[in-house]
Amino acid sequence: VLDREKVMSTGVGKGFAIPHGKTNAVKEIVGAFGRIKDGIDYDALDGNPVNLVFLLVGKDNLISTHIKLLSRISRLMNKDDFRHRLKEANSADEIVKLFSEEEEHFLLVQYLIYILLLLLLLFNNKQNTFDVFDQQKNL
Repeated sequence: VLDREKVMSTGVGKGFAIPHGKTNAVKEIVGAFGRIKDGIDYDALDGNPVNLVFLLVGKDNLISTHIKLLSRISRLMNKDDFRHRLKEANSADEIVKLFSEEEEHFLLVQYLIYILLLLLLLFNNKQNTFDVFDQQKNL
């Protein structure tokens, strides 16, 4: 993680940092979340203090999963309202609940998108069937 920070700060802005690294010293991907009430200097890209930190440590051979998790965490933490609710949470249990609710919402949205795509495919195929039928009728 420290070697990664030497390359470039993982303080991505908006009060958030996502330090991460890979090592075979862990058996599976490990994550930890921390909140610093007053914020700390983290050499963030926007120059502002960091008060939300999500640490991610992955295995050397799980690169794809590691990148997907980084992407998912970044998407979550890019939501102003979500970051605000994390800052205002009164307990660790409330923070865990916020992450769980946000993940459930994400999965629901993904499911709805999947259904919409299937409906579009079905509609397009049905429309194409009608087009073929109309063309045959005109022959």
